[in-house]
Amino acid sequence: MYSRDDRNIKYSLIIPVFRALKFADDLELMISNIKEFKDETEILLIDDASGDGTADMLLQLEKKYSNVYCILKEHGGISDTRNRGINLAKGKFLLFVDSDDTMEVDKVIRLAQENDFDLLVYSFYQWKNNERIDGRSLEDKRFCIENDIPLFLKNHYKEFAGSVWNKIFKKELIDRYHIRFIPESKIGNEDILFNLMYLCHCRTVVFSKQKFYLYKIYESSASHQSETGFEIVQRFCNCAYVLKAYAQKYGIEMKEFLYYFWIKELTLALRSCTLSEEKKKEFLAEYCIREAQVYDLAEASGNGVLDYFLKHEKKDSLQISCIINLQKAILDRNKQKLEIFISEFLKRENSK
Repeated sequence: MYSRDDRNIKYSLIIPVFRALKFADDLELMISNIKEFKDETEILLIDDASGDGTADMLLQLEKKYSNVYCILKEHGGISDTRNRGINLAKGKFLLFVDSDDTMEVDKVIRLAQENDFDLLVYSFYQWKNNERIDGRSLEDKRFCIENDIPLFLKNHYKEFAGSVWNKIFKKELIDRYHIRFIPESKIGNEDILFNLMYLCHCRTVVFSKQKFYLYKIYESSASHQSETGFEIVQRFCNCAYVLKAYAQKYGIEMKEFLYYFWIKELTLALRSCTLSEEKKKEFLAEYCIREAQVYDLAEASGNGVLDYFLKHEKKDSLQISCIINLQKAILDRNKQKLEIFISEFLKRENSK
């Protein structure tokens, strides 16, 4: 039964777990290395119905470490599992860890105590092909973004975006606005959408150059899988539509960013979609004409979206021109033009 004295808990580590027996040693090592802030930290290990002995491994960790709590649930995916953790967490600050990665928890918490923030983003390493390499390197910066979220996104989206596991969130903000992860069956990029919804309520964001997280890349992981159908494109594009509705709900203006965000999600989806280039072109042209929200995003963004591509993308001038022409073709609702510019867009993306 999940219960504990929460009077001293300030930090909640939420770790969704699914068939993670092969990562058991690394997981326990990370837990055992929490010493300085052990009494202030709870570790929620949430098994998503692994069915392979993972639950027994987690229960053993719960018996061995006083700050570890094992929660067993029916299978619902990573969003549902993280949401269970949010609902149960007692800490003032939330940290997310993937069960196949590692974090230097004491150092992250010390960093949190040294800063005043609504959101703290820190740098990280990657582990790929049995080698630790540079992941993302940020500069130490502090941003006051109240009433100026679009400017922050225009200048720092690529540094801010990505996963939830290199960030520290305030539980109070998450609960006040009931921010939760949306199921993977509905959207294609639950981490980025969660980050952006949370950002809508931040006044202060802190970037840190410190690297206390090791992101391990495996070709078999869910984030590196391919899909055969066009549904993946629809799910990733849905991220932009959900964000648009969320921003409108709270009166936040980000119309120029939203089309850029849609293009980013579209690009990610097309890279994972295994349909032929001809099928991608055909389906995407039809989708851009059929889906009214695509037209709305393209129309609302105007010419200002160009600034986002010039700031964040390592794309050549021809590719940026192609993206702008695609926007014009969407507004013209011209399928022939759409197919031409989509074909060129796909060709240039594939050549990168």
